[in-house]
Amino acid sequence: MDTSAAYGATIQLWNYIQMPAFAVGMAVSSMAAQNVGARKWDRVASIARVGVVYATLLTGAATGLLEILNTRAYSLYLQDGSAAMAAAVQINRIASPSFIFFGVTLVLFGVVRATGAVMAPLIALTLALLAVRVPLAQYLVDHVGPGALWWSFPLSSAFASILAVLYYKFGGWRSAHMERAPVLSSSNS
Repeated sequence: MDTSAAYGATIQLWNYIQMPAFAVGMAVSSMAAQNVGARKWDRVASIARVGVVYATLLTGAATGLLEILNTRAYSLYLQDGSAAMAAAVQINRIASPSFIFFGVTLVLFGVVRATGAVMAPLIALTLALLAVRVPLAQYLVDHVGPGALWWSFPLSSAFASILAVLYYKFGGWRSAHMERAPVLSSSNS
């Protein structure tokens, strides 16, 4: 019961940590789509770099602020000194850094999806969840105990981020789009 209450409180606060990553990811996707259409690939790369930096800084700052506020933030939802409060602090300490990886993943996959390449991000995120997070939590529970679930968050998020970086750098999403996208001249508009 205490763990459920703690998780409920962390979810409430994690929504605020995730907001910058979602906002930057959506903005990057829109900017990248416009520049892909204009065939300004140097801008697309620049947008991705700046997006990763901003997502990392903003999400990292929100994660750090939650760590600094610690029990003061959780006291909005939980009773001070309760077992649920101690559990929330532990859950947050272990799992909240995963949102920094999550931000990088959102930005890079946002750029990729802006070109219409949606299957690779879908497969990568599905693998991170179903092939890494769930099995890892099940495996670690015997070795780490109940905290296994929380450790599976940053590890699977790091895995998704690595896949995003690899696909962004080496995937065929650029060339596939370059071959099929016609360039409109000003006389055609």
